[in-house]
Amino acid sequence: MTQRVTEKQRSNLVPLASRTPAERKEICQKGAMATNAIKNEKKTLRALIEEMGNMEATETEKAVFKNLFPGVPPEKITKDMMLIASAFNQAVNRGNIKAMSFLRDTKGEKPETTITGNIVSQKVFITPEQQKAVEEHIVEVLADDGHRD
Repeated sequence: MTQRVTEKQRSNLVPLASRTPAERKEICQKGAMATNAIKNEKKTLRALIEEMGNMEATETEKAVFKNLFPGVPPEKITKDMMLIASAFNQAVNRGNIKAMSFLRDTKGEKPETTITGNIVSQKVFITPEQQKAVEEHIVEVLADDGHRD
């Protein structure tokens, strides 16, 4: 959650380097405590989602699941399995692209989304005479059909 800093608050900010060692330590401790609180909250939410996913499905959900996957024993059907079955149903029967992506990603086939390397862009300036020479060369190559002697 980001907070906007007003102009008045910004003018009252003191650079960390100009503070005393005790003040810096206190500020760092407060930041660490806030970060740990957020991490613990996220950890609790993940544990809650995990627990909910492992809950046994209702009888109605089991009946729907058995229609899609008749070979699975009813006592093994969980909420997570229902989630996958629902996404499968959306993907196959309705052509839902997001459901298809969810299933692909869950299956472990998520495509690489990290771009590595450098992109170099260069502007090339040529004189009108050079431009004309290039155009003439292109015309010659095209007229020659790419055959060289």
